[in-house]
This record gives sequence, structure tokens and C-alpha cells, in this order.
Amino acid sequence: MSHKNYALRIATIVIACAVGINLTGCSGPEPLSAESTITYRKADDPDLAKAAAEARSKWSIFSKAFASRDKISAPGNKPPLFQVKAAATGDGKTEHFWVNVDDINSDDISGKYDCDGVEVISVHENDPVHVKLANIEDWMLTNDGHKQGGFSILVLIHKGIAQTNQINVESADQGAAQYAKLKEHWAKLANSAGANATANAKGEAALTKVDRETMELVDLVDRIELGNTGRVPTDEDLAKTCHLPVEMVKSIRHVRKSQG
Repeated sequence: MSHKNYALRIATIVIACAVGINLTGCSGPEPLSAESTITYRKADDPDLAKAAAEARSKWSIFSKAFASRDKISAPGNKPPLFQVKAAATGDGKTEHFWVNVDDINSDDISGKYDCDGVEVISVHENDPVHVKLANIEDWMLTNDGHKQGGFSILVLIHKGIAQTNQINVESADQGAAQYAKLKEHWAKLANSAGANATANAKGEAALTKVDRETMELVDLVDRIELGNTGRVPTDEDLAKTCHLPVEMVKSIRHVRKSQG
């Protein structure tokens, strides 16, 4: 793989971008990804560089929470999951992984890789690793379903949504037509009787696997933006981040609410 490109592991409930930046993680106390697709972004992508800079500038939020991790876990819930993202290189290839953090000692972060490598095959899930603070590209704190961090996810998420729905983002005209069909599809789901798992009264298809995956991705962004800003994002905010028509976001939120 050229040094100019690297894969982005967008592991959410549905995506993983592999040779460059691992978006969420592949496993761990709260698995973030069930499946994966691979996409590539240039290694000098300015939006990802900005996301990494933001993550480092807000490191104190993560480190303070880690220091008080025994106190912030709600009774009866899973322990908080602390992750950082960093690069690993092998055989001339670079892949960016989420690392489940075990300890922080000044500027040294120790933990274990969250999943096996796709490009850097020498990396395996649960392999121990040390990461320097200056080299982290993102961080994520998950506690009782709430999320903070994930700055690179907000950059990459729309690529994952497009891939999941097989939208051609390279062709503006074709992509717009596919998005229009997708918006119409979600409007039908929102108008159906709660978008149940079985076919509705009209015999229309229920939520498909892709529908559920798309819903999971939008929900992920929703939770990250809530955790980072302290407020639920508006439909317009969410649509902008996910690169989706606002009408589609409204439909997804309606269906998600009806699903409980």
C-alpha cells in the first residue's frame, strides 16, 4: 500500500475502515462493530489531522475520567471502556487501531489492541502495546451507553453510511439519485406501523439488515455529539455530520424511537 493512502477502520456496529484510522473498535467490553468494509483516505487528510489535534487538545477530559474510572461507573453497569487510536506499521503498511487502555503513566499509554489487523497482519486482538500521548489520533470513552471523543468518527462516518447503503459517492449525480431513493425508502419505513421486524400490513419489507446498520451508525453519531456537546443534536446537525438528507434523519429517528 502506498504511504499516501491508508485505511480507516470505521468499526461502528457496522463499519470498519482498515489501513488507516480505526473508527471505533472491533471488540472489547462493548463491541462496536459486527462487520466491516474497507475504505481509503489519504494519510495527510486535513480533516483527520484536525480531528487528531482536537483529541489531543482535549486529552485531559479522557485522562481525568480514567483516573476516576472506579467512581464513574454506574452500579450494575459494565465498567467504562477507555480507548485511544494510534498507528501501527508492518511490512511497509500502516493501519490505525483502537487500543483498549489499561494504564496511563504520564505520556505513556499502555493497553491492548482491540482487533486483528487487516493490512498489518502481525497485529492481533489483545496484543499488548504502548502508545505515546503525542502519537494518539483519537480517544473514546464509553460509559453506560454514553460516549465522548470519537472525533475521527465524525469525520469518517458518512463514508461508512454510504458504503453500507452502496451509495456511489464518487459520482455526484449518481450519488444524489441513490440518496433520493434512500430518503424515499426511509419515509416509507417511518410511515409504516412502527417499522416492525415483520412485514407491515401493506406487505412492505420490514427493516432490513442494512436499515438497522444505518440506524446504528446514525445513533452512534447522535451519542457522540451528545457526549461532546452536552446536548442532543438537532436533525439538521445530525444530517450535516452524516451527509444525509434531513428528512431521512427525521425518519431514522422516528423509526428508532418506535423501535424502543
